[in-house]
Amino acid sequence: IGPNTCVVTYTQPGGGGYAAATPVVETVTPVTVITPGAVPTTALATDSFTATATADSPLPVAISGSGGCSGSGSNGSATIYMNTNAAPCVVSYDASTDFTTYNGATTQTTTTLTAVTGQSITIINAGPATAAYGSSFTVDASATSGLPVSIVGSGGCAGTGSNRATLQMTSGTTGCTVTYSQAGTAYTVGTTAAGITAAPSLIGTTKATLESQVITVTLQPSSYSINSNFDVRPTSSAGLAVTVTSTTTSICTVTNNFDGSWHVSTTRTAGTCALQYTQAGIPNNVSAAPQLLQSTLVS
Repeated sequence: IGPNTCVVTYTQPGGGGYAAATPVVETVTPVTVITPGAVPTTALATDSFTATATADSPLPVAISGSGGCSGSGSNGSATIYMNTNAAPCVVSYDASTDFTTYNGATTQTTTTLTAVTGQSITIINAGPATAAYGSSFTVDASATSGLPVSIVGSGGCAGTGSNRATLQMTSGTTGCTVTYSQAGTAYTVGTTAAGITAAPSLIGTTKATLESQVITVTLQPSSYSINSNFDVRPTSSAGLAVTVTSTTTSICTVTNNFDGSWHVSTTRTAGTCALQYTQAGIPNNVSAAPQLLQSTLVS
């Protein structure tokens, strides 16, 4: 039996024809009572405070924060750190049980609400003023609350991110609209408002431009023999198929090999074989390539 245990004995000696009753012994261990110290009713999400508690027994009081805060300690003291969770800060106070001396205490709690706080968004990197179809660029933003900023591209671009987003242009004529938002962590307890309110959204724009392209030709010789043939392989910097035509069909003719190359056949007539290379582009996305004209002397 511990030093703080109360032992109560119940007896009845009997009499009047009744024998003495069997004694009944009851052991009572005192219950610990915890008294929390004062905590702030509201605090900023970036604040910290000290939570304390005392017990009417030698049992140590453990303290921990949850919900809108974190932190823990023992022996009746803890530093509690507020956070940006959309929930009140609940601090719990508990004493362990030592059945030989004291019964454990009923857990006590205190509540601190996140102070109502506004926030704003800053665009750190707004991206380029103009961007061509198919190109990509990165944008960055932050919020004064430290909460992540949602970034969404729409219109002539696509892409999403948190604080940073890579956006790809999907049109050469429709501009890219970038929306920056932060919803906050506002909440209510009863009729009391708390938490970080939503930030005013910001909008950024990037003007769309057509993707330019150039044509490159390989394999066309500077001279060739009559009544013969050779292949040419033109490519576009936009990856689009290039069309080849002969502007001197009496000297040479052209047919498509359908593998990216074109077959050139020279006739029996000597002269200059003039080949014209064109790529018309894609409406609203890729501009037409500058025409390219190359010649082969046929003899």
